Amino acid sequence: MKMKNAAELIEELNNSTNMLTNKINQFKDNDFNVKPEPNQWSAGDVAEHIYILESFINKVLVGTCISTERNPEEKILVVKNIFSNFDKKLNAPDPIAPSVNIKTIDQLLNDIKTSRLITEQIVSAHDLSLICKDFVHKGFGEMTRTEWVHFCIYHTERHLHQMQKIKEKISA
Repeated sequence: MKMKNAAELIEELNNSTNMLTNKINQFKDNDFNVKPEPNQWSAGDVAEHIYILESFINKVLVGTCISTERNPEEKILVVKNIFSNFDKKLNAPDPIAPSVNIKTIDQLLNDIKTSRLITEQIVSAHDLSLICKDFVHKGFGEMTRTEWVHFCIYHTERHLHQMQKIKEKISA
């Protein structure tokens, strides 16, 4: 099977961005920071976490990258399956955990859209089949640029599900 080209990957990324911005816009300013339970994240926390993680991944994508002998899309399905298992709780390490600050919808929408635009530019300008060497994921190991971008998409899908659950709980 042929690897997705940049245009196809950007289209998937745009669809993900649109779903995320639509989900964030379903919240009102006064409930964006409401936690369903004291030890759980608010929708604002989730959005900030996505932004922090993807800003970091953008740095990895433009860092040191080398060619690989393996299928550059080999880990995409594994990443998708892990993030699609909503029964398994995944904990974000401190560097990508949200801050304790109050979040605003407008600021996070702007931050996320800006970060995603940078990702698109990287996808357009770089070889997606190369392995990124500046960060090794503790669960997935070394990943190619295309795998990292898919990671962002599936990670966002997981958190869209979480944001829907938050909305249901705080609206009840």
